[in-house]
Amino acid sequence: MAIFDLESFADWLNVDSTGTVTKKTSKTYTVDNNEFFEDTFKYKGSFTYDSDGEVFGNLKSYTQTLTFTGLTVMKVSDFKVNANLISTLTHSELVEKIAAGADTFNGTIFDDEIYGFGGNDKLYGGWGDDLIYGGKGRDKLYGDDEKDKLYGGKGKDKLYGE
Repeated sequence: MAIFDLESFADWLNVDSTGTVTKKTSKTYTVDNNEFFEDTFKYKGSFTYDSDGEVFGNLKSYTQTLTFTGLTVMKVSDFKVNANLISTLTHSELVEKIAAGADTFNGTIFDDEIYGFGGNDKLYGGWGDDLIYGGKGRDKLYGDDEKDKLYGGKGKDKLYGE
């Protein structure tokens, strides 16, 4: 189960996490992407590297930050996947891999677009006019006081609006 905390208005899913590796330690792996919003992805876990610099081990959390403002876009925690996926998948593919189980997505005060992917997810829109998609599994979608649109997916979803 992963926890996705969206923290600011940004296109958090459609950003490519490939870029320049700026830091590699046994606990941290940092990638700067200088395209679009200039995102920095700081991965945490337990890492080793081969002679070519390829990363191995376990990825356990990461933070996506807008480089030019220092504003955190998203924090993802409470999961465990192969660290090699950092360098072999795009950001959206990595998110989909992490979110394959029962996850929690927490929206922002902005207008969010939240996807549940697979698993029995809990999706919270927060403030703003949100679009929330359940995906596969028995999801629970929670709107808030604004003009949210909730779409269940395949499975017995429950939709809650206020």
